[in-house]
Amino acid sequence: MDSLKLSTILLSLLSLAIITQAQDPTYQSHYCPDTNTFTRNSTYQANLNLLLSSLSSNSTRNNINGFYNVSAGKDPDEVYGMFLCRGDVSNSVCRNCVSFATKDVLEKCPNETVAMIWYDECVVRYSNRNIFSTVDQDATVLLSSPNNVTAQPESFNQLVETTIYDIAARAASAPPGAKKFAVQQATAVIESKGGRVIFASCNLRYELSEFYNATAAAEAVPPPTPVALSPPPASGSKTSGKGKVDNALFNCHVVL
Repeated sequence: MDSLKLSTILLSLLSLAIITQAQDPTYQSHYCPDTNTFTRNSTYQANLNLLLSSLSSNSTRNNINGFYNVSAGKDPDEVYGMFLCRGDVSNSVCRNCVSFATKDVLEKCPNETVAMIWYDECVVRYSNRNIFSTVDQDATVLLSSPNNVTAQPESFNQLVETTIYDIAARAASAPPGAKKFAVQQATAVIESKGGRVIFASCNLRYELSEFYNATAAAEAVPPPTPVALSPPPASGSKTSGKGKVDNALFNCHVVL
């Protein structure tokens, strides 16, 4: 009987661990410009399905450093897509986020030829035009804490701004244009106790409390070469005592 109880407890704990690990990512926003749509069962839809499947399956790889891009099909029905996971999240969290996003984006942006969806953990996007080697400033999300700093706000603002510029300067994989744009946008929320700038290729965030995994610093690796998929068959046609804001994160990846 004791053995049976122990087995039941262990099974329950295992089930709880699996559920916790596979919890849905934290949704932030999505972008559907609604400029062009595709028809149901079209070649573009088939290529899009192939691309999203590739993004999801490649999120399981351990050597991609949380970033992957791919294209599917041929012009005029070619689809370009990518995902970017936050640099401090684990491979399993990245994988779960991307897998969830590739399904959720179709729910939130049905029949859209261009779409992006953001979560705390990752961003997934696709487009009918080449989005590689570009900095897209159209789709931008600004998030800020509802609470502003009231004690010495000018000093606080200066500390945050200095920290943000320092973080951006150390983001070696970010092209100058992307860093400049993200930092400029961040000044719009700088009086808040926390703020975030999210756009297609980069995101920047600062808080007064630690929000990232400081021990999970990923080593910088060269970005993978864009992959072209074969088209589907025709039938499927906090502020510290030293005067420094410690908790800021800049995550950016644009293929050059």
